[in-house]
Amino acid sequence: MQTFVVAYASALINGAPCPDARGRLRKAMKIARETDGTIVIGVGSFPGKQTFEFSEASARYLNEQGWPSERILVNPAGWNTINESIAAYEAIKKAGGGKIVVVSTWYHILRVWLIWAIVLKKFVRVGINWRTYPWWNPPRELLAFPFTLFRIAKLKLARH
Repeated sequence: MQTFVVAYASALINGAPCPDARGRLRKAMKIARETDGTIVIGVGSFPGKQTFEFSEASARYLNEQGWPSERILVNPAGWNTINESIAAYEAIKKAGGGKIVVVSTWYHILRVWLIWAIVLKKFVRVGINWRTYPWWNPPRELLAFPFTLFRIAKLKLARH
């Protein structure tokens, strides 16, 4: 059974993945090597627009690290963690499905796991990048967590 490793987007610095994003991508490569998997990368988000700039930069970084292009699946949507998760799941189903491992940093992974478990009703393995850059991400994530729970509840109600 095919394994898909979903590496969550982060930020770009001068057109390249930031240290946090590179950590997530390195963790995704490690897991994908162990499972002979495909890495799923998101398009990321920028205020007011969706762009493929992040996915292109991530794919370039993976290629520079020796990861083959044919084992990269670009998730066709993003904007936020929930939309990126839903789009990744749809892209994985379209590619034939299989086991799913989600990769993010320690301060973001609980939100990711809850979205997959509650909204998508999918059990996923978790890969955690423990290094955090920049320092303001963990406090920002704590502030975002209640909003994510609210949006999960809203999605659940909309589907019933």
